[in-house]
Amino acid sequence: MKAKLTVKVGLGLSEMENALITIGADYIKGNSESVEIVFSELVNKGIIEINNSTEMTLTYLNAVLDPKKEHELFKITPKGFNVEINYKSGSWLDNAGTKQQIFENATEVHHLFKDTGINHDDSIAFESDLRGEGFVRKVADIESVIITLAE
Repeated sequence: MKAKLTVKVGLGLSEMENALITIGADYIKGNSESVEIVFSELVNKGIIEINNSTEMTLTYLNAVLDPKKEHELFKITPKGFNVEINYKSGSWLDNAGTKQQIFENATEVHHLFKDTGINHDDSIAFESDLRGEGFVRKVADIESVIITLAE
């Protein structure tokens, strides 16, 4: 899993620079224990943070929406939306050979929809009144959803 390293702006940059120099020097010397200690100190002081988030990204017309909030998106043009769904590596869909799914002419997308049936996990529903079809997916299986206007 990739982690995103974030440096907190405005916090003792010289302290951070010195710590990174120490980490680099110790790494070159093969002293991995020292590297872990210095790195942990930077994290504990709040100078850097690691984001191991596995949350999906939800992009609606080039705007990234908060994946922790519920979103009800309805068509704004006669042809609706095109939805690109990218599944996480290792998800049941990925393991079944589906890494990406394109759902054309969607008229509704319901993010953080609670399925009252068998699945009680956070879900996202995709519907097309234009085509008379739709489906529900677990949010945990999705890496990203990109919604654009259908032409």
